[in-house]
Amino acid sequence: MPVVSQSQTEEERSSGTQSQKQDRKLGDEWSDWSGDLDALEPAITESKLKFMLLGLIAVLLMMGGCLLLWYLAEPRLQQLAPPWRLAVHGMLILALVFPGLMYVLLFIQVVFDIRILPYRFSERFLFFLLPKAVWLGRRFGQSRDKVGHSFIKVNNAVTRLHGTQNGEPTLLVLLPRCLQVAVRKEIKQMAQEYPCRTTTVGGGEEARKEIRKERPDFIIAMACERDLITGIRDVALYVPVIGIPNQRPEGPCKNTLIPLAEFKEALDSIFSKNDRK
Repeated sequence: MPVVSQSQTEEERSSGTQSQKQDRKLGDEWSDWSGDLDALEPAITESKLKFMLLGLIAVLLMMGGCLLLWYLAEPRLQQLAPPWRLAVHGMLILALVFPGLMYVLLFIQVVFDIRILPYRFSERFLFFLLPKAVWLGRRFGQSRDKVGHSFIKVNNAVTRLHGTQNGEPTLLVLLPRCLQVAVRKEIKQMAQEYPCRTTTVGGGEEARKEIRKERPDFIIAMACERDLITGIRDVALYVPVIGIPNQRPEGPCKNTLIPLAEFKEALDSIFSKNDRK
């Protein structure tokens, strides 16, 4: 019976990992992937609830911290002159009430599809909650991709409430280079029914160049959760973005899939929203 040394086994595993990486060009967000397909999460299908729940916990923790700070500082505040004490109390009340009020208004928008806050206010508050929700998610055993998937759903709900005042909106559809050829063809055929431009980009820098060139009113972007979150952070304050996370049956950055029903729904929501204006 042949004896296989530990070094030989490690070499085989290393060569297997290298061969898996050679058949695809990994994006920067996947530089930490070992090449092990079994280590990847199955198809992620999170709802808006996960991010909203984690956001609520973050807001409650902030409000609790503010109350604790007020309690600890109150004996010293009593030594201040009345105008200064009143000013500090006002700032503490604002810090206590503002996050909770913003969360309630955001919740009403997302759940009941009612536009209350200005678009950029909503986006800034979402970006404020995102790192806290990711941190909390990890404490509860939720990966950043799962939390990110839920965040994208919430961001999409906010974006769908936003309409352009310029008549018919201009739309840019950004496709990832890793998309399956058949799916890419179907998406382009569906997009032909709408006044929009479709282009394939190889990463964040190419996407930004296309956005600067086209200056669209809306963007529909398709990528993994990690790339989408990076892109949304970069441009969503200036151009509303609907993100569609891909499905990765063969791992990241190779032969990915897009739910075509979600793409059709995104197209309809953008143009029907502005038709009603």
